[in-house]
Amino acid sequence: MHRLFYITDESMIGHIRRETKDFCNQHNCNTIKEDVAIVVTELASNALKHAKDGSIIIKEILGSKYTGIEIIYMDKGPGFDTEKVVQDGFSTAGSLGVGLGSIQRLSDECHFYSHIGKGTCIVCRLFEKSKQKSVIDKYINPETFSYSHICVPIVTESYCGDDVAVYITKEYALAMVVDGLGHGEFAHQAAIMARDIFFENTDSDPEDIIASIDNALYSTRGAACSVAKIIPSHNKVIYTGVGNISGAIVGQKRINMVSHNGTLGMRNNKIQTFTYPWNKYDMLIMHSDGISAKWSLDEYPDIAHKDLSIINAVIFRDYHRPKDDASLLVLKEV
Repeated sequence: MHRLFYITDESMIGHIRRETKDFCNQHNCNTIKEDVAIVVTELASNALKHAKDGSIIIKEILGSKYTGIEIIYMDKGPGFDTEKVVQDGFSTAGSLGVGLGSIQRLSDECHFYSHIGKGTCIVCRLFEKSKQKSVIDKYINPETFSYSHICVPIVTESYCGDDVAVYITKEYALAMVVDGLGHGEFAHQAAIMARDIFFENTDSDPEDIIASIDNALYSTRGAACSVAKIIPSHNKVIYTGVGNISGAIVGQKRINMVSHNGTLGMRNNKIQTFTYPWNKYDMLIMHSDGISAKWSLDEYPDIAHKDLSIINAVIFRDYHRPKDDASLLVLKEV
């Protein structure tokens, strides 16, 4: 689960810094803990000075050979010229300051996207210092697909009832978004069970995975769930969904994929597979109903060429529904 913080006043700066250090300790990211704390402190401070509706998400980067922390910053401020602001000494308030140059230096990866009049998103990745750069390069440039996701609970809960799972091979990518019915611990249990079934059946097609999840969730409160399988060699996406998970293929045009009404675990659902065309430069975007489906990447100039976490950030910032758990996945070929 990822942590979401709203930057509402100065007291939140210290709160976010402390919670971020605890998050690093929990995920064995001790060598970068202080640098991560400086980055979130600088981002939160800048949000209060220059922006409005600022928020920060912190998430673990976890792989078989690498660990680290990703920080996603979002605001609805006036925006800025990214080339100028990353230079130390430049301040949009007209005063001297370290600006965002220090954030860029402390991060192993740093991506900016700012749209004048709509706001700014910044993604920072810090990797454990014991890891080799070749490992970092492998994370940033995987062999076949890359992806980014966000998964946060409703603000009143410590458990997230949504989950995201991705399985990648050289031949295909398999992706799932699940939304446990309701909120809290019991919704979380349903989502985790769906995730377990997904990883037990990664050699199956989406329809069979959804059917297996439907059977397994009978003892839980149930869930909405969709599974997509991208097979580049056949230029197609196989998609099966039950419930209110949205899936879209975004390329030269947007194709909204079909899910049937229902709740997995009730064992009376219509489970049907749909097949859609896939182009190498397309993106797969899936999300729960904690994200409004009214988004359009056409609103954001040149966004399709940005880091996938930046794409996640702009959709989340502008279309997140705070009164629900929310999960969002963006995936594409490399």
